[in-house]
Amino acid sequence: MNVSMILAFLVFYPFVGGLLAYLAGRKSESMRNAIASFVAVSELAVMVYLLATFGIHADGHHEGAMLECFIPYFGGFGLNFTLDGFRLIYATIVAFMWAGATLLSGEYFKHHHFTDRFYLFLLWTMGATMAVFLSADLVT
Repeated sequence: MNVSMILAFLVFYPFVGGLLAYLAGRKSESMRNAIASFVAVSELAVMVYLLATFGIHADGHHEGAMLECFIPYFGGFGLNFTLDGFRLIYATIVAFMWAGATLLSGEYFKHHHFTDRFYLFLLWTMGATMAVFLSADLVT
């Protein structure tokens, strides 16, 4: 796998994970919670890996983007993602916040209905937020 495809993984993985958690939740609540937690924590692990790999330079200066990913023909224009210092920090914050929310929501929503949809939209919103922070242009 190309290293730049990590950016596409960060965006699309929560969408697939949310759908899997929704479908698993129809059979088992514990399986749904486990899948949702795994998706959120693994997303955080990838961001921590990227943070450790590229780091934050002490002088705050970096020559251009660290990673770039272009997916042609998607929606007519293609998708263009990039990772630089600003995006690295904010995408890591997003992954951390969503991992915390996902891990804590299992106990919080223990006696509520329709939690399958909650996890579906929680993870989809994570993917959409990652897409916003990693997008390289206005069309994406």
